[in-house]
Amino acid sequence: MKAKASTDKQAAKAGNKANISFVCSGTTFNVDAKYEYIKQVGHGAYGVVCSAYDHQSRGKVAIKKVSKAFEDLVDAKRIVREIKLLKFFDQKNIINMIDVLKPPAPTGFEDIYIVTELMETDMHRVIYSRQELSDEHLQYFMH
Repeated sequence: MKAKASTDKQAAKAGNKANISFVCSGTTFNVDAKYEYIKQVGHGAYGVVCSAYDHQSRGKVAIKKVSKAFEDLVDAKRIVREIKLLKFFDQKNIINMIDVLKPPAPTGFEDIYIVTELMETDMHRVIYSRQELSDEHLQYFMH
């Protein structure tokens, strides 16, 4: 699916950061203009993940959009827990969280955007791949 992109020029005129919108897997992302959509990476129970190019850091990142993050209290707590854990860990085998994008207003927003480093794959794909896992693989995962 090809992404549709548009820049929010009115926000830039008002002194706010310019935003860009694109569609990934049927979900509209509204993120800082420094990000350029590349492709969908995955989706799950809590959101859609796409890869993007960060023009500021000149590197690829993953952006996870959690839509309607506060609709269910239990899910909201899980999302906050995920953010806190990602922020806390600084370990080479755990993905690094780069940023949580600031919402357009302090209240009334529904979506959360979590920016992390982009990985080649995820544990779901590794577990369900047809490649047999060696003892070295298991040691690496358990570290």
